[in-house]
Amino acid sequence: MTVSVDGTARALSPGTDLAAYRIVQEALTKVTKHAAIGEAHVRLAYTGSRLRITFTNNGPARTTPATASSATSPPYANCAPASSPASSKPR
Repeated sequence: MTVSVDGTARALSPGTDLAAYRIVQEALTKVTKHAAIGEAHVRLAYTGSRLRITFTNNGPARTTPATASSATSPPYANCAPASSPASSKPR
């Protein structure tokens, strides 16, 4: 997996940060399950008050189902949102 960032990265609100994390997580899960190759590119583009997430995978679709071993180590396993809920203080 490769990641590129366009614009100046900035802190996001906790809800936006978590939503962005989950979008990327789900896209990478789809690649792990459905693509014949495990390569993907994530582009984060910061413009004004917006964050655009672009996800690309140019590999062909998998012709056989993913095996348990190929699905146990997703490429995002060591990723976490910048302000993960686990690090938030209780309200």
